[in-house]
Amino acid sequence: GVAGAPRLGSVAELRCRSGFRDPSINMDRRTVLCLHDDGLGSPSQGSGAFFVGLSWASRDLLRTISAVHDIIDTLEESGVRQYRAEAEAHVALNFRPEEDDTVMQIRFESRWKLELTRALEELRADRYVKAALAKIPDSHMIGGRELPHFTLDHLRMLHRLLVDMAEEKTDIAAEEARDWYGAYGKLRVSFQDAETPAPEGWLRDMGKPYGYRGNGFRYGWKCDVSAAAINRGAFNRNRSVFTALENTLVMSDPYSMCIGQEWRIRLPSGRYHVEVTVQDPMFESNASGIFIQGENLNFPAVIRPPGTAVRRSLFVDVIDYLSLSCDRDTGCTTVNRIAIQHRHDVGARTRQRTPLQCVALEDWCPPVVPPPHTVVLPEEAAWQAMPLGSEVSIECVPGLLVSHGLDRLVCAADARGTEAQWRAVGGGQVANRPSTTCVRNRTWCPPLALPASS
Repeated sequence: GVAGAPRLGSVAELRCRSGFRDPSINMDRRTVLCLHDDGLGSPSQGSGAFFVGLSWASRDLLRTISAVHDIIDTLEESGVRQYRAEAEAHVALNFRPEEDDTVMQIRFESRWKLELTRALEELRADRYVKAALAKIPDSHMIGGRELPHFTLDHLRMLHRLLVDMAEEKTDIAAEEARDWYGAYGKLRVSFQDAETPAPEGWLRDMGKPYGYRGNGFRYGWKCDVSAAAINRGAFNRNRSVFTALENTLVMSDPYSMCIGQEWRIRLPSGRYHVEVTVQDPMFESNASGIFIQGENLNFPAVIRPPGTAVRRSLFVDVIDYLSLSCDRDTGCTTVNRIAIQHRHDVGARTRQRTPLQCVALEDWCPPVVPPPHTVVLPEEAAWQAMPLGSEVSIECVPGLLVSHGLDRLVCAADARGTEAQWRAVGGGQVANRPSTTCVRNRTWCPPLALPASS
């Protein structure tokens, strides 16, 4: 809550009580910002009002993702070109050729490392970023120092860690988040071979024809390019410097045996943001012929050098199927991964709707009614619903001991898996008021009766 009249720019955290959640956005907390309001539900220079927004820590997390992404793009797409241009300039100044490569490489690396260091130093609330950095071996990122041992592989690792962390933050559901970082909160599909396990959080496409995949979705290719097909196209390049996600891909039509090859997935109707990534760690890729819903994604004709990741995105309308056209004969040799995000309204910039509408959840166990002479721990379990997996203990008040009945309960799903209920640990269902009986502890001494003269 916010005490008194908050100032413009104030940040407040709204949270539902345990056992409640806003079903329209599937969230139990949101961050709101005090901004100017024009009275029509949009920020302006009028009076102030609270609007859904991002916490400072989440904003800085997104800023870092953007900065790291830009540096990776620079290194992958234009680094070689910039390096060569500087090398030619220094050769013109009579640098010795044998020294030129080393000098230029040092200058180029120092520039991007310094740029990243400065970006990190400007963060106001960097606790999420620091947590990601702590997972990188030999990283010396904080404290104004450059990154002497940091490489492009370290940057890719940092970017993955930051994105994974961003997807855990419930306040990054506002419209700004989608603008700051592409396809967020998305359905993600990795094109890969059958032997490689799907990366966590990704669905796996193994080049099979369109059909139900047993994961709740129907998707696949017009023509079979799986490992079992003559026109085999699902591979893992197994290059040690790349992750499994980056190493795996599907060649759309290796032997030109399919006319109009495309991949499709069945989706609910609506507007989607789609991001496609082309990356082949071993060979150059042709990508100018990649289309989403018939619209060209404007990939470069050839993606080089091998290992370079190029992403393109587009907003499209879907009635029943989303299609990705990728045919070798029309300028598309491989595809690595695709991210799809539905553009649903989460009320990020409106005060016509309460920022957080908390509703009791059905899949939580109801409050436990303590039997006579007992207390329930944790105490909140006696007056609020508890989530699945919660355990409570029932203890007798001082001076009494459990004679018979249950002293521990766990919140678990019923036999049909349709609702939550209190159950005995390792046993069956119990009532909300368990049958626990407490008796006097016979090992205690009775009150001492003092003589009348004492």
